[in-house]
Amino acid sequence: MPARFSFLRTIFGLPLSPDRTIGRHSIPPARLAAGGAERHSVAPFRSTARMADCTVYYNPACSKCRALLVLLDERGIAPKLVDYLQTPPTVVELHKLVGLLGVEAAQLLRRDTPDYAALELGEREPDARDIVAALHRFPPLLQRPVIVRGDRALIARPPERALDLFRDARG
Repeated sequence: MPARFSFLRTIFGLPLSPDRTIGRHSIPPARLAAGGAERHSVAPFRSTARMADCTVYYNPACSKCRALLVLLDERGIAPKLVDYLQTPPTVVELHKLVGLLGVEAAQLLRRDTPDYAALELGEREPDARDIVAALHRFPPLLQRPVIVRGDRALIARPPERALDLFRDARG
């Protein structure tokens, strides 16, 4: 299997289908036989992002998270992955994340969950302290996927929104 899809197998346990596809991306059998891991399709732009260049907070069961990972892979971007349910962010990491998101920070909380109702925030908009406390107590409340690159972060809904972090760096 080409190295570029190995992280998908590791994370999601996804086998390649008989026609050697994962999602919309296919690998010609001749390239597989030759052991080629080169790109078959041409992405709208190429990024020079490296492994430590960005971080994605994700949930493997979330379709938006999986779509984001495929989108990044198609563009040669290999993010550091944080499964926030298995490895919840620390209070310090949450404070940093809230600071990077700025005005969008209140959207970090998933309001359609029973845990949100248990917080009893009522109708008021939560401040940064409330957000960090809620996410520290209930990690599943984290809206996903969240992508961090440098001194910027955003909630990648829809997943294509994450590409803004890479386009801005290109000028």
